Amino acid sequence: MEKMSTDSKESQDDPGGAEVEMEEGEDSADESDSGSDHSEEETKGKLESLQEKIALEPWIKENHINLIGFLQKKGDLEKLREAREAFSKVFPLSEEMWMSWVRDEIGIAVTESETLHVIELFRRALQDTFSLDVWLQYCLYMVGVKGSKDQEAVVGAFEEALQAVGHHVLKGSVIWDAYREFLLQIDEGGKERRLEVLRRQMSLPLLGNADTFAELQKSDPSPIADDIKEALQDAITILAPLQEFEEVLLRTEGKEMENLEAYKAYLDQEQTLGDRERLCTLYERALEDHPTQAWLWREYIRFLKGQDKALDACRRAVQHCPASAGLWTLYMRFAERTGASQDVIDGILERALEHDFQRSDDYRMVWLGYLDYLRRLLPVSKEVEQDLQVLRDAFNRACEYLAEYFGLGGDRECLILQYWASMEARHGNMERARVLWGDIMSQGHAKSSDMWLRFAQLERLHGDAKHCRRVFTRALAQAIGSPEKLIFAWLSFEREEGTIDSFESCLEKCEERQRKWKHEQREMDKERKMKVKWGRDQGRGKGAKDQTKGQETQRRARETVAVHGEKRKLAPEQEDKKEGDETSPVKKARIETGMSQVNLVDQDGFKIPQSVANGDQATGKIPLAPHKDPKTEHGETIHHDASKDDRTLFLSNLAYDVDEPRILSLFADCPGVVQFRLVRDYRGRSKGFGYLEFESKARAEPALRKDRDTIDGRPVFVSRCESDQRLKGQAFRFNNCLEKNKLFLKGLPPETTKEDLEEIFGKYKGLKGVRIVTFRNGHSKGIAYVEYTNENSAKEALVGTDGMQIGEKTVSVSFSNPPTRGTREYGDATSVLQGSLGRGAPPPSGGEPSRCEKLEEEWGLRSMEEAL
Repeated sequence: MEKMSTDSKESQDDPGGAEVEMEEGEDSADESDSGSDHSEEETKGKLESLQEKIALEPWIKENHINLIGFLQKKGDLEKLREAREAFSKVFPLSEEMWMSWVRDEIGIAVTESETLHVIELFRRALQDTFSLDVWLQYCLYMVGVKGSKDQEAVVGAFEEALQAVGHHVLKGSVIWDAYREFLLQIDEGGKERRLEVLRRQMSLPLLGNADTFAELQKSDPSPIADDIKEALQDAITILAPLQEFEEVLLRTEGKEMENLEAYKAYLDQEQTLGDRERLCTLYERALEDHPTQAWLWREYIRFLKGQDKALDACRRAVQHCPASAGLWTLYMRFAERTGASQDVIDGILERALEHDFQRSDDYRMVWLGYLDYLRRLLPVSKEVEQDLQVLRDAFNRACEYLAEYFGLGGDRECLILQYWASMEARHGNMERARVLWGDIMSQGHAKSSDMWLRFAQLERLHGDAKHCRRVFTRALAQAIGSPEKLIFAWLSFEREEGTIDSFESCLEKCEERQRKWKHEQREMDKERKMKVKWGRDQGRGKGAKDQTKGQETQRRARETVAVHGEKRKLAPEQEDKKEGDETSPVKKARIETGMSQVNLVDQDGFKIPQSVANGDQATGKIPLAPHKDPKTEHGETIHHDASKDDRTLFLSNLAYDVDEPRILSLFADCPGVVQFRLVRDYRGRSKGFGYLEFESKARAEPALRKDRDTIDGRPVFVSRCESDQRLKGQAFRFNNCLEKNKLFLKGLPPETTKEDLEEIFGKYKGLKGVRIVTFRNGHSKGIAYVEYTNENSAKEALVGTDGMQIGEKTVSVSFSNPPTRGTREYGDATSVLQGSLGRGAPPPSGGEPSRCEKLEEEWGLRSMEEAL
């Protein structure tokens, strides 16, 4: 278009030349007509093809870029504008694309309106991207078009630029220098402004300020104020540690993850310094380099909370990360906070639903965010019933939307239906709430105790006692698993609000349900035992058949020998020799050299010392250690001195190959050690336990805290030393009754630590201690005990944590009720019955309950009453 105007001007200045040019081209005009027509048709077809692709798939970025590139070559500025506008509505434009657009518009801007259009385009670019170069070009353009007419407008542009990028540690001094150069052109008040700008610049930690100050001293003979010098020195002090972070950013440029980690460390440092302007600039720099990091946008938006540009940051965030449901809900909340109308919030919702999220949970999150907004409108609404109907329609639309695209999997936990039912109940429509809960139960939740408890809680808060009892009755009949929490909740309700008749009726129904559940568990245990017995019988039959195979395997293993520290397997022809051929040269070499290295481990996975593992391979006997007197190696016999028991500790579970110095190093921080006696057998080998004597009982007490500390990964058991007489009849026995202040955890991931459980259960008052049960090698068994100082805290923790997810496992939490001796081997069958209601485990035989158990069943619910 610019070219066309230039050609027209030339033809007016020299009309004769234009006529000659046309005469010269007359001969070739006819020849080129057909070719130009074909080229125009091809161009038009390609343009229509690109436009059609965008109409069908507007979310494919390459289609927009191809169309813009094609129109740039063609030179059709109007259609190019339209293509760029369509692109900017869907995707954020990069700095290069904005500057290309601005340059095209500057080239044809002649009138005042066209100049204003360029300025508006600059403003849009600055909202969409954080770039010091774009700010600098904007300020220079303002100097060119407004410098002589409206100097205050230019000053305003520079001040905006300083606020946005003036704290850029690496490049910020460029915009300050350009500002001071412009102020040189202002006669009235220009000197004072330059001095004030210089003072502000020198007070900031910017790279290049020291050079700027040195140049000013050379170029300006007038002395610089002392306060400016002091400000520069303070800024240089702050700049020193920041410069190291800037160097790391430069080194990691192009390495995405390393650069992102460098920004994270830099942001942490700036947060400790507390300069909000510089921190805001650093956030913008990080997002300019990593615009698709949703977590970084969330951190930035939360940092901007309460500021005007927070909403604009939300808009940019969802443009760069449209697949982040969390950012869309954040966008709605900040729009609501700024007083946006409902039409604006509705528009954000519709734009969010147009994107393809990865999971149905993301769509549900967006819908819940919108429903939260509508719910918050109700308390301030003048027409509550009308707005309540709007909320009902939104609930209904959300459920239909998720069901249409995802079926029942769109909201597995029925969170939206529960939310809806709660809203209906709060506004007096309990009948509608009950219908909604009926829909929830029909979607596969009728077997969940937790769902029934939520339903009952809603009835208790907003319904009546009659319907609440119906809910509890249905819950006991339909819920599977342990009924303890349901019984606890129902009895609590009847105690607080029921009559004596309703309370007795509740006890009878709960007792019947408890007996039924106990019987089911006993049958399951019996069936499990039958399967175990059947497996053992099958194993015996199979063992006879596999005996020959096992012998052959052992023979081949014995024929794998160690030569010069490297294992060498026999050749095939040697392997085929008969088992009884004792003249094999390999066997002779093994017996003569004694270099067989057999790596044996005990049942807990720890290595057995070589002296124990390596016996006489030919005879199967363990030889005595050569050149050692057994009596001398064993040492003298120590007679028991009962007077030292109170200051002596018993150490057990010691590895066989750990010597005395290594064991004593574990107690290096425990003063007062007199001696350590490692018990050995008659050959001088460790038996895995010993005695540690201290100067006094007071010195021995702190060492008890070392119990289960590890040596080379194996836990050492530390306990008091008790004589056999004192232990007789007083041996340690764990409680085999209900412990109401202690919780039993089952199903823990192996990697769960004591600190993890303390963090979870420490939320409830009165936490006394946590103990994870381990094997002898220190590996977790997946179970633990959590003890509280009182029963109420334990009950509160039980209700709040039972069924929680840790990692990929669901953890079962109940009151500690260990089984009686002899039932521990049945594991899961009995641990299911460890509950808060004092019910014992079924008999290990799986037969009829004993007389005591019948009495327990008869009176068990009375103990439940007492527990409440």
